Amino acid sequence: MIRRFLEDAVFSDSMGRQMRFITGPRQSGKTTMAKEKLSAENCSEFYYNWDSQQVKRRYRSDGDFLAPELIKKKGRKVWVCFDEIHKMPKWKNIAKDFFDSHENKAVFIITGSARLDVFRKTGDSLAGRYFPFRLNPLMLAEISGSAARDVMDTGTAAGYIEKRIRNSKSASSLMEQIFRFSGFPEPCLKKDKVFASKWHDNYFERVIKEDIRELSSIHQLEKISDMISLIPARIGSPLSVNSLKEDLELNHATVKNYIKYLKLTYVLFEMEPYTKKINRPVKKEKKVYLYNIAVVKDEGPKFENYA
Repeated sequence: MIRRFLEDAVFSDSMGRQMRFITGPRQSGKTTMAKEKLSAENCSEFYYNWDSQQVKRRYRSDGDFLAPELIKKKGRKVWVCFDEIHKMPKWKNIAKDFFDSHENKAVFIITGSARLDVFRKTGDSLAGRYFPFRLNPLMLAEISGSAARDVMDTGTAAGYIEKRIRNSKSASSLMEQIFRFSGFPEPCLKKDKVFASKWHDNYFERVIKEDIRELSSIHQLEKISDMISLIPARIGSPLSVNSLKEDLELNHATVKNYIKYLKLTYVLFEMEPYTKKINRPVKKEKKVYLYNIAVVKDEGPKFENYA
């Protein structure tokens, strides 16, 4: 079992009564982290996957199915995980009702990926009831078993990187493992080249056909796939929208829209160019980086993407 650094914040008593919303890239370990917390608290039976027809039927027959289960705990505060609840119609109202009814008896963990992150930002029915967190793919220090304090910022980029490497066991081989298989737990820990290749292909296919299709009105999904295939060669350099526009034979606004949805679905993230003129808008092109570094081929850009 690999302990994730985010656990210290998400499961801290300092978070109080608030629901803990955990989002992030698909298959980055959100459900695993939540299940391990429930298991440690002897609350495994309080994991509910709302993708399951059984859970949906249970809710339809009893809108507060938690109440009798909490009674069995005889007043002990329990941890509850609602996984993929955002796929339910009016899910915010459902989560709000459970929270308002049982906030003194339960701590709620809500897990999901892009759709949860986007939908939680619309409306205010859950205002004041949750804290958002994002779980990224595995870091070198997490795989090596380092403590979170061993990789805290030292004030300089060089010092930060040196500290991360120095406090890692077999840092070189573990770094190679992440570079070859990515930081996503399943391919990274399995360490099988054939499996990893199939996993990465399937990963992007699911992001496109499920997440982007659900969130957008984009019809040319094959163009999104083409864009994803073009991004790795552009890591490390400012991303030219005009260049992508020509390669994809799309207009400027459409390319910008595609980039927006690739950000929303945790395929990539942007980095603003450095400037000392913070009071002026930055007009230079941004750099983009991928959450899945295994698909970046060149070692230099791959390391920059990771660091």
